[in-house]
Amino acid sequence: MGGYQKYFSVAAILGCEFCERLAAFGIGSSLTLFLRSKLGYTIESATIWTAVWGAFATIFSLLGGYISDSRFGRKKTIVLGAVIYFFALLAVSIITYLFELTDDLELGSIEAIFWLSLYIMSIGGGGIKANVGVFGADQLHDITRANSYNFNEMDTTEPMMSDSSQSSAELVQSYWNWFYFVINAGALISYTLISYLCQDVSFALGWSIPTVAMFCAIIIFLLRSK
Repeated sequence: MGGYQKYFSVAAILGCEFCERLAAFGIGSSLTLFLRSKLGYTIESATIWTAVWGAFATIFSLLGGYISDSRFGRKKTIVLGAVIYFFALLAVSIITYLFELTDDLELGSIEAIFWLSLYIMSIGGGGIKANVGVFGADQLHDITRANSYNFNEMDTTEPMMSDSSQSSAELVQSYWNWFYFVINAGALISYTLISYLCQDVSFALGWSIPTVAMFCAIIIFLLRSK
């Protein structure tokens, strides 16, 4: 695979992580408000259940790592996790639209579907979070190995090989800088724009943004070169 294609692959991986964080933080930042205003939770119970969901969203990363190592590998686990994540997030978004369209809803059934969708979303998120960072770094290692191979084909000197190793380390370090940048960018947008939309406009609009973003991330990830 050409270098530019590899870099596009890395960009697609970073985009997938950005969208996953945008969705997780976007829902987490407004979940307590949604539980109180739409499902009738008290402040205490809404806070507790939001914290419990957040904890499980992190714990499911262990499952994602295990599945990747023992069954499917990183790429398939990321794709499977992203697809599960998207459809669960879509179900959550549809529920918010139902509240916009009518007040005649069976809250018990809606609540059960809502929580089921959130936890399924967390399972998908675990598949992404456990693997996407290392998978992106692997793409850069492939680039640097290819560059080293090209150097070996030439009559290189030891300083050139040393420069190649230094460039490889800098490239991977830059990748991790960008990786944590997109995580925090997702958090920033979630706690500002999405929180504002959920509080002052509607949950339907606010939570639709990460749903659309996640769909776009899957398409870009699938279009990346193998």
